[in-house]
Amino acid sequence: MIDEESKTILKKKFEKEMKRTVDMYVFINDKDQYDKITREIAEELSQLSDKISVKFFTTTSEEADKYKVDAERSPTILIDPENYNIKYTGAPLGLEFKAFIDTIIMVSQDRIDIPSNLVDELKQIKKDILIQVYITPTCPYCPISVENANKMAMVTKKITAECVEATRNMDLATKFNVSGVPQQVINLDINAISVGALPIEQLIKQVIDYDKR
Repeated sequence: MIDEESKTILKKKFEKEMKRTVDMYVFINDKDQYDKITREIAEELSQLSDKISVKFFTTTSEEADKYKVDAERSPTILIDPENYNIKYTGAPLGLEFKAFIDTIIMVSQDRIDIPSNLVDELKQIKKDILIQVYITPTCPYCPISVENANKMAMVTKKITAECVEATRNMDLATKFNVSGVPQQVINLDINAISVGALPIEQLIKQVIDYDKR
């Protein structure tokens, strides 16, 4: 799935930038081409770095229950689930692939790329917060929103960041009236929806305001 030139670039990037091993849990049912593509991407990434560890499960496994993976959402990818709540519901294809790689590296470095004053505010939230970011693989603005949500999920396990590939999960996209991407939804609340690639400061403010309700 990854061309040879890209493999060479990624291998060097991983060698230079990754600090510790990142576990990637991939939940697939191998029922269609989309699952097959996801499996191939994960396997190829693990072959490019000994700091990327990939484990495969079905969406009906005990591990799926443990990590609250929806049995109907295949593929689902969890990045370093013992430490962070970062989830991809759908494969990180197209323009989303670079942000996926950047997230793996960011997690490997345990690097929270958010101003310290905003980190302090996020650490004070009381509610469990789910930030869903609805994306399509061809959207040039979606990776920014996904990375912002992922950064926030690295601050506290109170926050879960979920990248939802809209065309693969049309029932969810319909439920939340996704007509433009990226679209952010907080805690599955139709009254907590924002559209567009928001600056991270604005997204953090929305989360903090929601927590204070």
